[in-house]
Amino acid sequence: MSYTDNDLYAEAARQHHEATEDPDYVGIGERMAGETIGNTDTKWGDLDIDEFSLARTGIDELIRDAADTSRWAIDLGADDLEPHERTFTFTGDGGRNLVRLHFAFAQETSPEERNSALDAFVEELHMNPFVSPLDGEEDPRGYAAYAASLDDEDKAVAQTMRARRRVVDDAE
Repeated sequence: MSYTDNDLYAEAARQHHEATEDPDYVGIGERMAGETIGNTDTKWGDLDIDEFSLARTGIDELIRDAADTSRWAIDLGADDLEPHERTFTFTGDGGRNLVRLHFAFAQETSPEERNSALDAFVEELHMNPFVSPLDGEEDPRGYAAYAASLDDEDKAVAQTMRARRRVVDDAE
């Protein structure tokens, strides 16, 4: 065979991404017209023409500006994994998002198992001196004692990182 599975994945990811680079503006409107807006009973097509056009333009811009996660999506499908809606975001000064973690699980993983795994992940994060509880937060895992055991250089790094980052469970 003159190609590998990786070649197939790469080409699928390329085509997946290409579909988002120049979205069909008219098609966006056609696909959204019969869809309900959020948790309302209103459909996009019920909006007046100016409001509908503004919404369609906003959707077009969001599609064009979306991060290229094509290879990730292809790999998830190939591994029979499905994305989970819960994410975790590390924020910096001024609330700017620095890192966002997304998760995927095997389809047979129950909701309870998924949430248990994510809760365990959060618990581990809070043991890390760089993302442990900030001043005024509870310290059930003894961060203060751990931080006191660090040498001066590591302690300075940990304190700087704690001051700059905070883990936010986006499900909350």
